[in-house]
Amino acid sequence: MSVIELLKNFQFTESEAKVYVALSQYGPQTGYEVSKTSGVPRSKVYNILESLGKRGIVCFSQSKRTKLYKAESIDMVCSLMENTIQETRTKLKREIELDSYFREDEQIWELNDWNLVKVRCLELLKQSQKQVLIQLWSQELNDEIEQALAEVQRRLKEVLIILYDEKQEYKTNLKHVYRHGYEKEKMEDMNGRWLLLTIDGQAMLYVTFDEKGMSHAIYTRKKEMSFFAREYIMHDAYCLKILNQIEDLPVMDQLKDIRDVFYKN
Repeated sequence: MSVIELLKNFQFTESEAKVYVALSQYGPQTGYEVSKTSGVPRSKVYNILESLGKRGIVCFSQSKRTKLYKAESIDMVCSLMENTIQETRTKLKREIELDSYFREDEQIWELNDWNLVKVRCLELLKQSQKQVLIQLWSQELNDEIEQALAEVQRRLKEVLIILYDEKQEYKTNLKHVYRHGYEKEKMEDMNGRWLLLTIDGQAMLYVTFDEKGMSHAIYTRKKEMSFFAREYIMHDAYCLKILNQIEDLPVMDQLKDIRDVFYKN
């Protein structure tokens, strides 16, 4: 059975399968390049890329001059599709070793589906080998993510979790969680919730939310961005640890305006 036929069992059309295989084999490409490498006409290829993007099978990176598309790994596709037949997945990976085509890169990839973001988050937590740092709000701490974080805490020594909760209830079974306590001020600063995850200083996932749900998400293995994400979370933890140490001291009254960092002219 051909690769194209196997992909059809994953609810791909023939043209969608050709686009996915082309992106897998040749790496990130523009829409024009995808049309050439896949043999799918330009009149159809952009609609197909948009459709695959909405399903979380393809992600994109937008710059001023160009838009690059990238295929997600076959494991990611399998996780997103609940009706996928396990035998077909095994045959597909045996027929074409798609993973061999996925090279690490430092592009900033945009993710436009919350289900894809959750899967990416869970995959990153599973891949972590030394260190995990994460900031998230109670609305995003679902059972899957909580269980994954609990497993990370069992495996690794360096795990830092900062939890935000507008009601300040902080309902979780996770151990050693920083409870932020300044949610109102942070909501005013950020105009919404967010999730920030970095693992091993190598990868970063950043997601923002508004009143309608997820508004934007990016994923990258750019080390500079992972570094700043790590430092941001670490700095937040330092401040919380200091405040926790001195919360019962008289000096706290003098620190009530500590977040007002701008000098008044």
